[in-house]
Amino acid sequence: MTGSKEQLLASRFRALLAGRRRWLVVAPAAALVYGVAGFLLAPLIVRSQVIDALETTLSRPVSIESLRINPFALSVDVQGFELTESDGSPLIAFERFYANLQLSSLFRWAWTFRELRLESPEIELVRESDGTVNLMQLIGSDASQPAPADDASGLPRVVIGELAIARGAVNVTDRVPESEFVTPVGPINVTMQALSTLPESEGRESIIIETEGGARLQWVGGLQLNPLSSRGSVTGS
Repeated sequence: MTGSKEQLLASRFRALLAGRRRWLVVAPAAALVYGVAGFLLAPLIVRSQVIDALETTLSRPVSIESLRINPFALSVDVQGFELTESDGSPLIAFERFYANLQLSSLFRWAWTFRELRLESPEIELVRESDGTVNLMQLIGSDASQPAPADDASGLPRVVIGELAIARGAVNVTDRVPESEFVTPVGPINVTMQALSTLPESEGRESIIIETEGGARLQWVGGLQLNPLSSRGSVTGS
């Protein structure tokens, strides 16, 4: 009887060791497949899908120089984005967009980003001689419809540790006057910390705008999105 118990224990021990050996093989293999798919395959698929979706929606050419994904850091790095008019004239572009999602999203029931960063965005804002504005044409016919009433409860749950816009620029062209008016506005730098759509959550922000003539406008204060409220101070020079 004692011998059979010993054999049973030995059999269970061998099964446990075999299970651990399989795990030691399967876990690295799964990590390798996940890494290869994330680093190599996902960027190709996502880049193609993003370009196709934007070109279909906006009816304008879109190009992306590179798109990289780090599946272990849960980050996306997009470089060299350009949206142009059908004739090739520039419309919207940026040098780099970086987003870093956090695993804490699973526990907070909110999309949680450690960082969102947009570098050197540039927008061409043109008012034609007939009064139409180029950017409004991107919105389509729905722009004439009244906007729905604000509903803070319908906001997606998002938490952003740091949001930054660096060296932004808006190139303004007005063709309504007899003499065409052209001026750049920028650089525009925006930093926001602890930005959140969760109820009663306030973040901190700083916005700096400079013009071609050397004027400088800075706003520093707090911003709450749900419900929407803002407080701060403005300085200019």
